[in-house]
Amino acid sequence: MEGLVHISDISWEKIKHPSEKLKPGEEIEVVLLNVDLEKQKVSLGIKQLQGDIWEDFFSRQKVGDMVKVKIVRITDFGLFAEIVPGIEGVVFNSELGDNLPDNPAEAFQIGEERMAKIIKLNPQARKISLSFRQAQIEQQKKEFQKYLEGQSDRLTLGDLLKEQLKNLTPKSNHKKEGE
Repeated sequence: MEGLVHISDISWEKIKHPSEKLKPGEEIEVVLLNVDLEKQKVSLGIKQLQGDIWEDFFSRQKVGDMVKVKIVRITDFGLFAEIVPGIEGVVFNSELGDNLPDNPAEAFQIGEERMAKIIKLNPQARKISLSFRQAQIEQQKKEFQKYLEGQSDRLTLGDLLKEQLKNLTPKSNHKKEGE
């Protein structure tokens, strides 16, 4: 008996050809997905043995989370970034950043890694919207907060002058009679 493992059921990662994951004659474990008695076809799957990575992702991540991503495709409307193998999100042009050229390909390269902020999750449609612009703002806020926390134990010139001025006694402008 033979069955077919469709390329989309080999791995959660996007692959172009089955040879990227399998070799001829290799014994593999599969899951029976469907039996079509009329057409005498059996559909099999390999990735299903690992469980649904999308469900796992949506159970762990939430809007506002920062994630490290790798740019995998650039389009006219933005780009697609891989969050984990097999899961990608979209960064629309409006979320790429400030002062960038109109064409994303002029500012970004495939394979480039960046921090992104999750701004929208749609588990039913398996869609994730990301923002480089908001991630940059978050990182700047964190850096500024670290700076402020580091400054709390330091004395400033103003602090020193204030202490010195407190210790001064004011001189009297009134002259005593006879002087």
